[in-house]
Formats: sequence, structure tokens, C-alpha cells
Amino acid sequence: MNLDALPYKWDPNIQRFRWTNGAAAGKLASEQAVLSVTSRVIDAESSQLEQLGRDFFAGKLNAREFQKQSGEALRRIHGSSAIIAKRGPQNVTNEDWAQITEILKRQFYKGRGVNGRPYGLKHLTADVEKGKVSEAQLVARLRMYAKSGRLSGDLMQRRAAAAAGKLYATRHLSPSHVHCASCLAHQQLTPRLASEITPPATNCECRTNCKCYLLFMSLEDAIKGGLSAA
Repeated sequence: MNLDALPYKWDPNIQRFRWTNGAAAGKLASEQAVLSVTSRVIDAESSQLEQLGRDFFAGKLNAREFQKQSGEALRRIHGSSAIIAKRGPQNVTNEDWAQITEILKRQFYKGRGVNGRPYGLKHLTADVEKGKVSEAQLVARLRMYAKSGRLSGDLMQRRAAAAAGKLYATRHLSPSHVHCASCLAHQQLTPRLASEITPPATNCECRTNCKCYLLFMSLEDAIKGGLSAA
């Protein structure tokens, strides 16, 4: 992701953020303000992604332009989600970006659903050109792609927790959501290694609409929660 597109930068000399444009350029920015701006970037890019779909369906964009611009929007959504999860771009490592790139490859062309069928912008574009997808279906699919930024955010949360020594977790169902059968099966109320728990929005029918979440904890807290010490 091109971090120059964000309206702030990390100043390593004083370990603080600074605004980079507008009337506040050069002034210090709080972490909360930076994360709030980054969240708004996600909302704006999500809306833009839907509009790109409408323009493509109306013939205002050709397939190549649609894929290019949609791909750029998805990169910004995933990158911004990672920045929020890691509490700032200065905490997102090169290894983190490499893993986000792998997630994006699945969103672009390498993905496979629980039914084994391929998915990704490349396949969606082809379906539109073949007349297999209506405008409403296209916009709905793109809305789900926008939500896929959560995959990068969840991955960064897992990595941040591991760096803090919280290698164990439980997986929970949101009480305000109707969950699919796979999510019910993935629920994990007894602590275990986080790496052994299926991440939310993965291998389930809910896909990016998944409302499950993980609670990370240290070994000591995991034992208190029921983890076997054997």
C-alpha cells in the first residue's frame, strides 16, 4: 500500500504522528485521530468500490479499468484495516505487508469458496461480461469484497497479540447475528492456541459477513479459563 496517500506520517524522532497536508500540515496528530481518519478512508473506499461496479455495469469503465481501480481500492481498504489493527502504520512490518498481499491475491483471483468454486475480482468481472450477474448482484458482491478488509485486520490483531505474548484465544459468536452452521461448529469457548482456531470469516458460509470474534490471552489466563496444563 502507498502510505504517501494517507494524510499523516510517523515521525520516528519523537515517536509521534504528524499531519502531512491541509492547514494542520506539520502539526502533531493523536493516535486516536489517526485511526479515526484511517477508518474514514475505509468507508470512502468501500463506497468508491460500489460506484466502480455501477460504472462498469453501465459501460463507463471497461473490464481492465474496472479491475485496476477496484484492485487499488481493495489495497487501500486492506492496508487501512491493518493499520488500525496494529495501531498505526509504523507497527505494520514488511512481513505483515507480505501476508496482506497473499490475502489480496485471493480476493483478486486465487480464492476458493467452501464449495471449491473460484472467486475473485477476475472471475466476477468475467461473469459480468457474460451477463451472469445483475447490477444489484455486482454491487452486493463488491460490498462483500470491501468487508474482506477485515481479514487483514483480523490477521494483524492475531500477530499483534502474539507479539504481546498472547498466544491463546477463544472464539465467540456475536449475540446479535444469525450464524451459519460452520460458525457454530468453529465456536471455541475453551482456550487453546490461537493458531489452532479457525479465524473468523474463514471457511464459513457467512464469508465476510461473519460476526464471530477472537479473544486473545496469555498462557496464565488461558489456564485460568480452562486450558489443560498437561
